[in-house]
Amino acid sequence: MPLIDVQSRIDFLLRNRAAQVPSVRNELNRWNRFQDELDQLTRTLEELRSHPKTPDEARGLLILPQATEFRQKAAQLVESYRLAETRFLRPTINIGVSGVARVGKSTLLQSLTGLGEAQIPTGSGGIPVTAVRSRIFHSAALRRAVIRLHTEQSFLDEVIGPFHAKLGLTARPTSIEEFRHWRYAEPSQEDDPRPGEVEHTRRLIGMQRSLDSYAADLVGGDLIVDNLDQLRGWVAYPTNAELNAATGPVARRYLAVRDMRIDTRFPRSTVEQLGIIDLPGLGEIDPDAEQRHLAGLRNEVDVVLLVKRPKEGMAFWGDKDVQALALVDQARGYIRDRRDFVALVINRGTDDKPNLIADLTDDIRRQVNGGMDGKFLTVYTADAASADSTHTDLLQPLLASLADRLPVMDRQVLEGVGEEAAALADLVRAALADLARAIIQLKRSTAAPAEDLDDRVKKLREDLAVDLAAYREELKELVKGEQDDEDFVAAVETGYRDILTWVSGGFDEGKDAWCRSAERSMIAERNAAPFAVDQLNRIRVEVSRRFGTLDDFFTRRLDAVWRRLAEILRKSTGQLLDDSDGEQALVKFRALLDEGSEPCPALSRAVADVLDIRLDYLTLLYPRIRGQVVDLLNFEVVNPVTDVREPQIVVPTTEEGAQTLYTFIIGRARQAAHVIRNELLSESVAPTLVVQAFVEQFDDALIRSAESKRDFKRLARSFRDRIWPGLYEGIELDDARIARVTRAAEAVAERIDGSGSKERP
Repeated sequence: MPLIDVQSRIDFLLRNRAAQVPSVRNELNRWNRFQDELDQLTRTLEELRSHPKTPDEARGLLILPQATEFRQKAAQLVESYRLAETRFLRPTINIGVSGVARVGKSTLLQSLTGLGEAQIPTGSGGIPVTAVRSRIFHSAALRRAVIRLHTEQSFLDEVIGPFHAKLGLTARPTSIEEFRHWRYAEPSQEDDPRPGEVEHTRRLIGMQRSLDSYAADLVGGDLIVDNLDQLRGWVAYPTNAELNAATGPVARRYLAVRDMRIDTRFPRSTVEQLGIIDLPGLGEIDPDAEQRHLAGLRNEVDVVLLVKRPKEGMAFWGDKDVQALALVDQARGYIRDRRDFVALVINRGTDDKPNLIADLTDDIRRQVNGGMDGKFLTVYTADAASADSTHTDLLQPLLASLADRLPVMDRQVLEGVGEEAAALADLVRAALADLARAIIQLKRSTAAPAEDLDDRVKKLREDLAVDLAAYREELKELVKGEQDDEDFVAAVETGYRDILTWVSGGFDEGKDAWCRSAERSMIAERNAAPFAVDQLNRIRVEVSRRFGTLDDFFTRRLDAVWRRLAEILRKSTGQLLDDSDGEQALVKFRALLDEGSEPCPALSRAVADVLDIRLDYLTLLYPRIRGQVVDLLNFEVVNPVTDVREPQIVVPTTEEGAQTLYTFIIGRARQAAHVIRNELLSESVAPTLVVQAFVEQFDDALIRSAESKRDFKRLARSFRDRIWPGLYEGIELDDARIARVTRAAEAVAERIDGSGSKERP
């Protein structure tokens, strides 16, 4: 396939992946929410089972025995969708490279990326060299490394913790200083150490002794390194020569690194959006290496290259290779053909013996591919040390294959996780059907005769109508007689006297202090206007605020309305509202209307509207008088003759001028207070009119709305034993607890059907 065609197909693939992300996120959210709604269902079932009126024979049916299994499967689904989201969000095609130590993995990475020993160190002998997993991305513009550092806590959790777990040490250091002084006992010759015990203990001791070389780097966050030649200390183990020559602790700065991203220009950039992922080496002495390897496979890569080298003693397909392939298979997930996800790379170096290359090739053909080349795994042969060979013999054919097969793999991922979701949904539907049958059986077994229920509902509604009508007449008589509201008048007079006292006292300052402040300001500004404007604004706000004490009156009036309505409701509804009173009783009544086995939306709206009544001075009365107050307490007013704004007063910037200004502002403040007082007293019947209007609206909405009769029947069926205690036996028909179970089950059903966002009536 021509390279330009590969690039265009990769471009299309990445765009198509990005287009899948919203639907994957929807599914991710759906199954996350499913777990919450499943928990809600199990809680409501437990409430119903524990209800004292639930028959004993029904308790065993009111259970969801598969709930734990469903939670586990849902959690697995969420993880599968999360991995799919990660896959489709990647802006690059990522090739993972793995293999046991000393097969040329680092050399291959160097050839593919153009990096050298400072970034991807290689070595000779049997000692591992690369200590940090690197993610390397082709970039035409960037050449840098972003090192993600451990915090002290993540280092203790992710590096030290697994060693302790492997050694069976239950206690763990909780701080870096505690780790510094931790005592690790090395096995003696007399001991019979467990496999890995000596190695793990020695590595812990080595990390401990070298702590000063990396402790200062345990700060978390990202470190950007622009000079890639400075990376070796961050990525490489100490060399054998360094270990032998050391007279003290060797530097192990790599221990502070969680992972690393390197951006650099690849020498042969066949595809622009290309990433090479250096997966953890297999077979290293690291208790957590396999899990990190598996996590890297699942999250980071589209295809995995397992590197083999035909060296003496390694030119065959052995147990470690079988284990490595099995590990890759765990990460393959829903991808059906192993050949799509993993390929073998035989690293044939120039110094490798031809017969060993042939031996390894033949053994792989027999052991892996059933005697036929490429039957189960594709095998590439390339010289890892040659950039030309890795490009021509490996990268170019691999990318051509990915251009063809990645869309297939992506589709299989979506289909696979979708099938898993559908299977879980089928199991849940079956369980919900069993539960629905149990609920029906419970209702039948607990149903009581209700021949007179309709008559009682009719009387309940009529009783409420009569009592509300009586209250309306009381309010109407108050308005009709134009009676002044004594409480309102008293509240107005209290506010008025409070303002006069404040004004007469010199606005909390006293006359002399006020005049001194005025004189100083006028001298400083060479003008009386700034001080006068500030004072008039201050007085306007303060006068309004002090009349705002009327809000206490309005609060008492509103509380009285709510108490009266609550008394009317409680009188006709038995034990439904218990001892609650006023606003609390109305709030409780609305909650019962919403949460009953048969919700009563029309009645609930009527109660909600009356609870939304707002009586206060600033919104009810102040807008009617604000204009007059502003004119009185504004420094400038419009001259009616010239239609030009002019100051109300001009005074000299002297002590006498300050006295004159004080007298003027005192007069204006008293005049404004007097105007407000008189206007408010003329409106003394307004609060009663407002209350009357709200009560009439509540009466109409509760008693005479189109759905009123229907909702009163629903209310009675939901709470008949509390409205008419002792008249009926057994659990309430369609009791609120049954309704909560039903609604919770409906929510779960809607969620698994993909309609969980629908509004339920």
